[in-house]
Amino acid sequence: MLALLLLALWGFAGSAYSWAQQKKSDMAISCADNYLGTPYLWGGTTKNGIDCSALMQNCYRHAGLWIPRTSWQQADYWKGRDVSRDELKRGDLVFFRRGKGIGHVGLVTSVSGNRVRFIHSSSNNGGVAYNYLSGEWVDKFVKGKRLRGASDAIASTGTPPVKRANLGGTSSLPGQYPEASQRRLTTSDIQGMSRRQVKIMKNEIFARHGYKFHINGSMISYFEQQAWYRAILNKTRDGAHIYNNKMSEIERRNVDLLKRYE
Repeated sequence: MLALLLLALWGFAGSAYSWAQQKKSDMAISCADNYLGTPYLWGGTTKNGIDCSALMQNCYRHAGLWIPRTSWQQADYWKGRDVSRDELKRGDLVFFRRGKGIGHVGLVTSVSGNRVRFIHSSSNNGGVAYNYLSGEWVDKFVKGKRLRGASDAIASTGTPPVKRANLGGTSSLPGQYPEASQRRLTTSDIQGMSRRQVKIMKNEIFARHGYKFHINGSMISYFEQQAWYRAILNKTRDGAHIYNNKMSEIERRNVDLLKRYE
């Protein structure tokens, strides 16, 4: 009797978990649908222009699951398992080869027999659109990944997130690169990133502590478009004070590393 009860509970838990995972997939796909027609922009993260991996990150964050920023980081993300082409299901990420490594990602929206449809932001399409996993996309296909787990805003090292009083005490850090404030970065984390992406990653650390950008016009424009940044009150131009008195040791180390590559 006890064994039967345990099996029933195990089955119920598994069903509940599957339902929760499917709900996250549905939310991510619905989010991606809202980006249809958005132009492709390498390094872009908004409806003014977005790249493939930012679309995936934005939409799974909307669904309550944090994933890394770049396609190759997403492909290696520990909170998920690799799946073959034959195993693909709705909500899986699909990765494609660019050059010698992974350089593109999409989100599976439907599977009917051997027809796999996915949504992605691609310069080939001019922006966010649907394609089927056929032709050139089959030739470039590397693998799929099925994400798992609830959102906890914890980076791939498992380091707990940093809380910021000036961001309303939220435990989920804003911006494209929350990991820059959550764990110590290595050179492998920024391989393949453009200088602008590296600069944004570094400046997000300062921005989370209320730095007022006033010299670099490009950064002023970028951060003033971010709702979370505009909401911060009492910003300061004193970057040295932020570095020395507000940043954690991890953040200071990351700033020093990123300065070498921006």
